[in-house]
Amino acid sequence: MNDDQLIAAIKAFEVADDAARKDPYAVFGPDSNRKRGLFDSRTRRFKAWDRSGPCLYRGCQEQSIPRSHAVQRAQALDGIAEDQHVLTPALDREGALRLQRVGVRIASTFPGFCTRHELLFAEFEQAGAISTARHLALQMFRTLCREIARKRYSIEQGKQDLKNYRAARDAYYSSAIMTAAPGIAVGGTRAEGDEREDCAVDLLKSEEEVLRMLEEDLYPEFTDYLETGSPEPSATAVRVPLHIPVSLSGFAVVNYLERDVPHRALCLVGVVPQGDETVLFIGTAKRHEALLELWTPRLDHGFGILNAVESWMLHGSDHWFLKPSIWAALPPERQAKILEAITATEGNIGFSSAFSIFDDLRRWLIEEISRTVADMGEEERAASLRVLEAERAKLNR
Repeated sequence: MNDDQLIAAIKAFEVADDAARKDPYAVFGPDSNRKRGLFDSRTRRFKAWDRSGPCLYRGCQEQSIPRSHAVQRAQALDGIAEDQHVLTPALDREGALRLQRVGVRIASTFPGFCTRHELLFAEFEQAGAISTARHLALQMFRTLCREIARKRYSIEQGKQDLKNYRAARDAYYSSAIMTAAPGIAVGGTRAEGDEREDCAVDLLKSEEEVLRMLEEDLYPEFTDYLETGSPEPSATAVRVPLHIPVSLSGFAVVNYLERDVPHRALCLVGVVPQGDETVLFIGTAKRHEALLELWTPRLDHGFGILNAVESWMLHGSDHWFLKPSIWAALPPERQAKILEAITATEGNIGFSSAFSIFDDLRRWLIEEISRTVADMGEEERAASLRVLEAERAKLNR
């Protein structure tokens, strides 16, 4: 290598590095190649998700069926479907979040349990209702297992995406150097301060920590209960005499203080419509059960319940399925705010949504409470009027 080649190689590397730092996706080449690579990555993920895997029941050596439901199809999905379809948050081919149509046959499915352990959930699926403590534990266990499967796949695919990015980046720099200085053999490149790589590595670490909490904190407690009947899982559940047209099954990360000591908990959350009523649940590991005491008073009245459901949808799990006409009735501006809230990272299920998703239910609750205001004492009436004003405002944002 002569001096001219060295100078040309260094300059080519610097130009390529500047371009990559301005646009990390530059390493994938022209825009069409990037879109194809993004689509191929998502296609690979979907195919991996449809594969049969090991049964998620403890100690089972059998293979799972490809599609276990995290929420039952009967009532919970069929009951909110229109033309056998529901809406769920998903990225489109351009990488933008949308509510997309999905058929109830495949909605909420994952490679979860073998044929034998799939029958566990027949206890309440055949009856069409979650009506006992064991039914609730089974539904929460199914929610938990779906999240474990999802995290395992996400980590597996994230590692593959990171490997592919590093290979593309190496080829990008090597090609730029060899084009500027023909005859130079580049054995490899290394980049420091690559924000895209650093972000991917940090995300993988975070997901691995969440998976550890799911597998080590929650999973043993639920399997122990299902096998022995004790101790009961730490959970709060309510049966609401309202049909809330969304099915939700997932978890949320909650940071909280107890005696000034910070804690990080995973909370399983669920919304299961069944006929004219809806079951809501929130549960966590035994060591975080004090957190559930905060939720009990919130779930004992209509607005608290409705706000909890909307908050779980926006700030908790994105694994939910909505009746299509509910979404269609919302103004486009509010739809955009909802999608933005789902993608935001600062959300917390402890806070109510600033705007409404279930307008008809909210209007009905406003009318019902408004009828009783005149009969309230002064303080209660003042508090109720403030609540009504806040809830009305959500309909206009």
